[in-house]
Amino acid sequence: MKQTVMMDDDQQIRDALVVAMLGHAGRHGWGESALAMAEEEVIKTLPARAQAMVLSAFSGRSEQVAEHVFDWLNREMIARVTRARDFAKQSVREKISRLIEVRFAILAAHDAGARAWMRYLLPPPRSARALVCAGRAADAIWRAAGDRSTDSNYYTKRGLLLPILAASGVYWLSNPDSDHLGRFIRRAVNAAAKPPPLPPFSLIRDTMERAFLYAGGMKNTSAKTR
Repeated sequence: MKQTVMMDDDQQIRDALVVAMLGHAGRHGWGESALAMAEEEVIKTLPARAQAMVLSAFSGRSEQVAEHVFDWLNREMIARVTRARDFAKQSVREKISRLIEVRFAILAAHDAGARAWMRYLLPPPRSARALVCAGRAADAIWRAAGDRSTDSNYYTKRGLLLPILAASGVYWLSNPDSDHLGRFIRRAVNAAAKPPPLPPFSLIRDTMERAFLYAGGMKNTSAKTR
C-alpha cells in the first residue's frame, strides 16, 4: 500500500530521502549513487503526482542531503525527548546530556549509513559547512533545554556545546557502545558547566606585585620626563 503524501509536503519527502539514503550509504558511501537508490526507494512509496518532487528535493546533490540530516536530527531529537514525561523535571545539564544521547541513539539506528555521513563531512570544505549546521544543532539543544538567553551568554553556551558535540561524534565513531557514550557525554557536559579553576594564589600575588612595580616605574618615568 502506497503512503499518501501531500503535494506540498516537501519536508516529509526530504526526511524520507534522508532515512533512505542512510540505509544505502553504509554499503555504497555517501554520494550520488546512494542518493539515486534512495530516490528510487522513496518514489515507490508515493503516488504518481508526488514522485516528481522526490527528484527535485535535492536536485541529485548528496551534499544537500548531508546538510538536511542535521535538520532532520534536530527535529527527531526534540520530538523524542519532549514526549518523555520526566524531561521537564530534569535540570538543564541533565536535559542537554539527554538530548545529545538521544541524538546519537537516532544515528545508531542507521549505524553504517550514519558513519558514512559523518566521514563525508570531515574533509574541507564540507567540514566548514558542517560546523555551521552543528551550530544550529547546538542552538536547538539549548532551546529544547529551556534556554532563552539573548545576551552574550547565548553565544557562550552554544560555543561550549560545539566541542562536546564534535568530541561525542569522534567518540561514537570509535566506540559505538551506548552506555560508554552516555557516560562520556555526561562527563563532558558536567566538565563544561564547571567554572575554570583559579590559578594558584602565589601566581596571583606575584602577578599583582609585578603590576604594581610596573605601574610605579611608569609613574616615576613620567615624572622625570616633565
